[in-house]
Amino acid sequence: MLTATRPIPGVSDDRIPLTPLGRARLEARLERLETDILPEIREALTVRREDPAIREEFTRAMEEIERLGTALRHAVITDDLPDDPKAVDIGDLVTVRFGDGSIDSVLIVHPVEAPLDDVRVSFTSSFAQALLGARVGDRIEFDRPDGTVQGATITRAVRV
Repeated sequence: MLTATRPIPGVSDDRIPLTPLGRARLEARLERLETDILPEIREALTVRREDPAIREEFTRAMEEIERLGTALRHAVITDDLPDDPKAVDIGDLVTVRFGDGSIDSVLIVHPVEAPLDDVRVSFTSSFAQALLGARVGDRIEFDRPDGTVQGATITRAVRV
């Protein structure tokens, strides 16, 4: 099992890979924060300046604006990254079959994009780390959050 995050080609602190749809969703979230949510919080602060919940909400919103702004300023679209069509890369939609016959698909993405939906999985996760660099037909093993080891076979991998 992998215990450290393996390097991803084209990814560094100043290059944050985002899928095209992920970038669009993050841009929409940032715009909503700046134009709708933050003004509402500021208005609430004028009325309830000493309310710790409002102050905490303001701090969280400002931190998210900073985090999303930084990610978007340093974004590189996964379509522009090197792609080995035979190996699983960041930005690939990967389908796997587990030992019990169940099938699941995941989209391997940067951690900032992972919370956008239930299909996206951070490339820092044990599951994604086991998938990265593997090929269709390969059997992988990864540590589950509960500490058990899970196996799966890659049945499909495509860049989206």
